[in-house]
Amino acid sequence: MVKNGGYTADSRRKAIDSISRKVISGIKPTPEDIELQVRYSNDVMGRLRKALPKAVEIVLAGSTARGTQLRGTSDIDIFLLFPLGTKKELMEKRAIAAAKSIVRRHKNESFVLKYAEHPYLRLYLNDFGIKADIVPAFKISDSSEMGTAVDRTQLHNKFIASRLTESQKDEVRVLKYFLKQHSIYGAEAKTEGFSGYLCELLISHYGSFADFIGAASSLKLPLAVDVAGGKEYGPDGEAVKAAVKKFGKSFVVIDPTDKDRNVAANVSDESLSRFVLAASKLHSRPVVGNFYAGGHSDAYPARQLLALRKGLGIDIYAVSFKVDDIAEDIVWQQLKKLKGRFGKALSDRNFHALLSLQSLEGKDGIIAFFMNPSVVNAVRVDGPSAMMALPAAAFMKSHGRDNDLFLEGDRLFSVEKAGSATAGELMANLLRQKGGLAFPSHISRKGAKVIRNIFSGKHAAMIYRAYAESRL
Repeated sequence: MVKNGGYTADSRRKAIDSISRKVISGIKPTPEDIELQVRYSNDVMGRLRKALPKAVEIVLAGSTARGTQLRGTSDIDIFLLFPLGTKKELMEKRAIAAAKSIVRRHKNESFVLKYAEHPYLRLYLNDFGIKADIVPAFKISDSSEMGTAVDRTQLHNKFIASRLTESQKDEVRVLKYFLKQHSIYGAEAKTEGFSGYLCELLISHYGSFADFIGAASSLKLPLAVDVAGGKEYGPDGEAVKAAVKKFGKSFVVIDPTDKDRNVAANVSDESLSRFVLAASKLHSRPVVGNFYAGGHSDAYPARQLLALRKGLGIDIYAVSFKVDDIAEDIVWQQLKKLKGRFGKALSDRNFHALLSLQSLEGKDGIIAFFMNPSVVNAVRVDGPSAMMALPAAAFMKSHGRDNDLFLEGDRLFSVEKAGSATAGELMANLLRQKGGLAFPSHISRKGAKVIRNIFSGKHAAMIYRAYAESRL
């Protein structure tokens, strides 16, 4: 075999397998962990059995059911499968009523209602640090019968159970942990990374963590993976072109239970790029240190931000908000949108951010901009073509009274005194002006404030964590 960087293909694979064995010893749930999960899963499912009609099937789902969960994650997913033909509103009403009825407050259990496509109940077994999501769905035999998006979860369970060996379940755990190290595990809006089910499919297709890392290190897009058929297509050919056209993505993993779904749809270009870079680093030099990302400490985040700011000679501006207590995915997308609006307003007035960040913790949201220190005393305001009579006249009237007007080609522009001399003044003005900057529905303008350079407590931790996680 041809050597590459001191490794043959075989020795490289063996080295990554060796790393996997070392990692799995620290991330696989202990027998005691698994026994606790099984006991409480059976307990909750038994209570639900007594509260629901016999026609409703109760099944354990998710990584706990499929045996791919990581140590320290004690979440349980329980699905209540109602017969097809049940009215959706009736299914939801009966499921939530039954779930509420089993909560044992005298044993320190509590619950909250959550909302996805339809409501579900999250049960907290507080004494044991376990939470169980109780989700209503329709019982189906294939995707053509789906009434809601969550219905396909039962099909995922069956497919993975039929495909993954016990050793491959550990390979899935290693892949999940590797992705967590690089902040790209999870399909939620905050991460836009790899879901647990996607990890299971990728190991099923490639066989092992080492083999998938080898493939990813030389990944070329577009790529379409057909797990059910055991094939992949790319980057040329009609099959991959058809997949890209159908799904609108260059990385496609076709759901073996639903050929019209791309399981990798939520993986952003940035997350995929982060993964390829991390995989290439590990593959080129397969040592334990390259499995992990450059770490950061949550200790003394205010000091770390101060050192970072002084080291780079920058200013850090942030705006803090209160947000509604709803699904994090919704708030995260709104926070991202608001960050973009602030960023554009800054850029339009010649304040250019080097880096922008966002963070969310409970009901606290924050956006931050790393910027060179600058004072903007005057700005250029571009106007319309002088050949457009009415717009040109309106621009000259509104901007020519107190400012000098100029032409560049046929385009009018003025040079004017800036309304805000610093980025902080501009951001504060945008908060005060009712029509100045539109706020998304679940982020409150009331109580929002601009902070410059000096951060403490939760805000410092939120900004520094977001900064650390954004680095390669």
